[in-house]
Amino acid sequence: MSALRERLRVAVADDQPEAAQLIARLLLVAGYRVVAIAHDGQAALDAIRMQQPDVAILDIGMPELTGYDVAKHVREEQTPGPYLVAVTGWGTEQDRADAFAAGFNAHLTKPAKWDELHSLLQTFAGDRDMAT
Repeated sequence: MSALRERLRVAVADDQPEAAQLIARLLLVAGYRVVAIAHDGQAALDAIRMQQPDVAILDIGMPELTGYDVAKHVREEQTPGPYLVAVTGWGTEQDRADAFAAGFNAHLTKPAKWDELHSLLQTFAGDRDMAT
């Protein structure tokens, strides 16, 4: 599975720089390739457009564009586009429903457990590898 992780390109966006850096560091230590870190929705969308990551981990409550807005734009512009994971403090059932309606593939509520995020990424990497 290590080779799968090394090939998986990940973008991270959170308006709290410390949170974005922590996720990015955990990803790097686990062997993933972090290709972009952004701190607002517009920067996240620009990074996704430019870097074409396999996975984008997005906060929902960001300035400029929300994570919902970013997801909607990505889904309109890219087919199939990256696997989108919401990692957010917005954790109600309605928030989850809104995330999936916007185009997210997964929703984790902060503080997200590393094991949950890592498991999602491993499953995605394995599914993606089997499809190729």
